Amino acid sequence: MEADKVSVSEEELGAPAPVMTALTAAPMMKPPHESRWGSALIHILAIVVVLAAWYVITLFTPKYIFPTPQAVWEEMWQILSSGDLWPQLSATLQRTVYSLIGAMVIGTALGIVMGINNYWESFTRNWVYMALSMPGIVWAMLCVLWFGINEIALFIAVVFIIFPYVAVNVFEGVKGIDRELLDMGRSFKVERGAMIRKIVLPSLTPYLVGAVRQNFANSWKMVTIAELFGASMGIGFMIRTGFEFFDSAMMLAWVAWFALVIVAIEYAIIGPFRKYMLRWRPEIDEVI
Repeated sequence: MEADKVSVSEEELGAPAPVMTALTAAPMMKPPHESRWGSALIHILAIVVVLAAWYVITLFTPKYIFPTPQAVWEEMWQILSSGDLWPQLSATLQRTVYSLIGAMVIGTALGIVMGINNYWESFTRNWVYMALSMPGIVWAMLCVLWFGINEIALFIAVVFIIFPYVAVNVFEGVKGIDRELLDMGRSFKVERGAMIRKIVLPSLTPYLVGAVRQNFANSWKMVTIAELFGASMGIGFMIRTGFEFFDSAMMLAWVAWFALVIVAIEYAIIGPFRKYMLRWRPEIDEVI
């Protein structure tokens, strides 16, 4: 009788709800080869759509204003075969790397100081946001006016344009550090320098990697803009030359080489660097 009661009560209660574990809650992941093929097809489709739209636009506009993809391709090949590509590209690339390093050093140091010290935050925050709102072309023109047409003017202009973005990114990263880690460091009387090395900088790794990835492209663009005003060599200088000769095919050809190099650097250097630095963080294919 007791057994029947027990069995009835168990039936009334019903089976326990399944426990949701990390394994059962994990989303279904696509096989790696399917993800790669799908991504490649999407990239190819995007290129085809852009080229088709480009060609349709050329049917309704004069060729000297909007050249055909074939004309731009021929100009790109002429730039490559003539040997003009590498000297101009290397000049822009060197300026980009040097300016990015300078902006990262200044912006990272300033962002950390703003994040860990309220007095420095109050003192510098408004100036950083003012620099952030300044148009890049204004910095380029001012630096050419102050320092002349030389490499120093280009370097300072791009650093002034880029470092506020880095500083704000790092500042937000410092503010997002787990306070329990900082309190634990203070409770063990860890020196400020050691806390920065052992807690702050490791916690800032995703923000620093993101800053490098974003601001490399920004530096490249700002260097090109600065070269329009204050350089006798570089991709920006060649774009200005095409503008002076009203050669839109030449301008678009240099812009295309500019974009191809950026994409190549992203996939060959910055992407692997990001994956290596953030290898501890799992990759998620889809959020929703």
